[in-house]
Amino acid sequence: MKVPWLAKETIADAAAGVLDDYEAKTKCRVQPPVPVEHIIERGLRLRLGFADLRKTMRLDDVLGATYVKKKMICVDRSLAENQNEGRLCFTFAHETGHWVLHRKLVEQACRTGSGCGFTRLRAKKPKAIGLAELESDQDQTTKTNCYDAVAPNTFQQSEDGFIFCRIKDAKKPIEWQADYFASCLLMPEEALRSAFCRCYGNSPLILYNVKSAYCGPVCFDPCVENWPKIAGVVREAGGFTNVSKQSMIIRLQDLGLVQNETQARLSWAKSYCFS
Repeated sequence: MKVPWLAKETIADAAAGVLDDYEAKTKCRVQPPVPVEHIIERGLRLRLGFADLRKTMRLDDVLGATYVKKKMICVDRSLAENQNEGRLCFTFAHETGHWVLHRKLVEQACRTGSGCGFTRLRAKKPKAIGLAELESDQDQTTKTNCYDAVAPNTFQQSEDGFIFCRIKDAKKPIEWQADYFASCLLMPEEALRSAFCRCYGNSPLILYNVKSAYCGPVCFDPCVENWPKIAGVVREAGGFTNVSKQSMIIRLQDLGLVQNETQARLSWAKSYCFS
């Protein structure tokens, strides 16, 4: 699904707007951990649920789906079964990003039936037409058995449009936009900067080394090897308990609070290798 380019500031403002609207409706100040489920249901007035999306769509890497006309956000049941709160909440926030940033594009495609670069999928059973985001028409006809490609002129206005998210498409622009929205929603900049300053002061942490130059518990050396500790300290200090350390370190880097000056990537595995 092709989407217009959006600046980070625009996406961040959209996430802040969702938080502001929720606070206005509930008369409560949002503090970390950001209650993303309540924001979806009470703030945006959407339905929220779990389903076996991977079985239904016959795709083994589906994480969530946003059903625009049904006003529903659905997450694959496996995320709840794995009891990974960070991954689950980020997926909720990611789908919220699709609702806020992309639903009008879906509505327009449903209304006009125009091409617009969207993939149209029709289930083999009638009345189950939907809008999906992450495949080309050519690829989709060969990769799934439960859907057939639908030509633009057969995409009917009355049918439900939806966006579904796959792990394999994480780097596509529409998914990056939803990911960035999720990080801004779950880790608001003001709250995160405040937590970081309480832990490490007003200056950014500069990572000059891959491994620590010190041995023992007395000194803490900010280095690539210690990124889980850096992220964990800020996470706990700020109350971001429904955010993973991985999401936290990415957000800290994006805000310039942690700067990696080495040639090494911050690996999510135990080893730290050069990219």
